Amino acid sequence: MAAEVEAQRYREAERLLDTAVATTNRRYPHLEDEDITRTLRIAQKYQESLRKYSQEATRKDRP
Repeated sequence: MAAEVEAQRYREAERLLDTAVATTNRRYPHLEDEDITRTLRIAQKYQESLRKYSQEATRKDRP
């Protein structure tokens, strides 16, 4: 995912992160582990930022 961001392929990076977050939520539905919870929150904040970058990049690509 980081490689996709570095290459400015924000939509692909967003897709990969969405998949990772969804997988984590399925594997740990109750999030009892503090480390997993903390890491997931970090990923979700990054997900929000990435979504904004993706939307901005899409707007720039449109004529």
